[in-house]
Amino acid sequence: MNQTSRLAFGTVLAFGLSWCANAWSSDAMQISEVELQLSRLQKTVRNVEIQQEALQNRVATKAGPGAAVFLFGVFCALWAQNTGRNAWLWFFLGLLFSVITGLVLLYKNSQDRKRFSADT
Repeated sequence: MNQTSRLAFGTVLAFGLSWCANAWSSDAMQISEVELQLSRLQKTVRNVEIQQEALQNRVATKAGPGAAVFLFGVFCALWAQNTGRNAWLWFFLGLLFSVITGLVLLYKNSQDRKRFSADT
């Protein structure tokens, strides 16, 4: 092998090794960037899961009283319908002013019973 071919071979080898080293470091850098992005995404998913769990807990704690108030409105509407009064009005009164409406409902019911017992 003559000197020119050795020099050419050495140059090609040097450029090849240089290119491989750059490609390898570039790949390593890309891998570390992907790992960093993956770590960020995992933190984001964890935060979303925590927020979802907190929302579920809030809904669970508020669903009970809301259902009770709704059922009280239904009870008032049923009572109003059975006594010949406006069921929609009493439903919304029971829904919005549940405690006060309950007291008014008891008072009206006692007045109806007194009137009924006086009539018979």
